[in-house]
Amino acid sequence: MIAGGALMAYSHRAITGGVDAIVRKTVAAAPVDGTRPVSTRSVSWPILKFIARYLVIAVAAWAVLVPLRADPLGLFAGVTVPVVAIAIEAVRLLPRRKRP
Repeated sequence: MIAGGALMAYSHRAITGGVDAIVRKTVAAAPVDGTRPVSTRSVSWPILKFIARYLVIAVAAWAVLVPLRADPLGLFAGVTVPVVAIAIEAVRLLPRRKRP
């Protein structure tokens, strides 16, 4: 379960880092006066890093499941427990309607 939580945390970091890098590169390469197109070279490196991070996550999941013979349900629980906890907190913090 700890390995699943660690994979979830790394996945979150990979997603936010990749999206942030792509947005930064796209905004930096955006034309101000409409004459310069966005260079595919400036956006391709962050996309490649984004994909490489997912490959690292896949290899880590394989390393936890196959050689260590970990239970897939434990890995799944480790990945989903933080998400479920956040969803429960979000629902709990919603403003409640007052009954008339």
